[in-house]
Amino acid sequence: MKKLLSFALALTLVLAMAVPVLASGVLRIEVIGRPNTGFTLIVYENDVEIYRESISNSDWSNGSGKFNHDVTVNLGDGRTISIGKNQTVGDVNEELQSSANPPHVCNFVKTFIGVDGVAVAIQNVPGNTNPYAFVITEEYADFCECGEQDGENYFEYVTFNANLNNNFEGTVNFGGYTVYINSKGNTQVRALYIVG
Repeated sequence: MKKLLSFALALTLVLAMAVPVLASGVLRIEVIGRPNTGFTLIVYENDVEIYRESISNSDWSNGSGKFNHDVTVNLGDGRTISIGKNQTVGDVNEELQSSANPPHVCNFVKTFIGVDGVAVAIQNVPGNTNPYAFVITEEYADFCECGEQDGENYFEYVTFNANLNNNFEGTVNFGGYTVYINSKGNTQVRALYIVG
């Protein structure tokens, strides 16, 4: 007899552990009834009724279809549904739906699009060298991992100032770029582009 009880207890424990714990599903409410007979608030989970409670005319206004004051529904399993004054059944169900399916939160990351161009301003001063002011325009956008873009593309600028010889031809390195320039005396530029 003892062995049989031990086996039954062990089997009960195994079966209890094998029963899956179901995650809570999508809740929705419904109010049914008439002013002269009273109203019933019904709560469904995944379209299966899980709770039912009588509510009075002071709780629910059939004419406006709204709750007359704040109502808290305790489902008995630790979950509650809070209903605000002047909310309709549709309002409550919309809140319940959105809490069951929260919106995707996207983490936007600054993403380099490319170089929009390079420019130089040369100041003509007496002597063999002139001040050169280089500007590289970089284009960026903020993207989510899902590909969604936040706002418009925007630009950032990499600047570099140097004193170079008049009629300078060669490369200048700055901001991770190598820029080729061929200047022609005074402030004129024959060629200007990024080579790397």
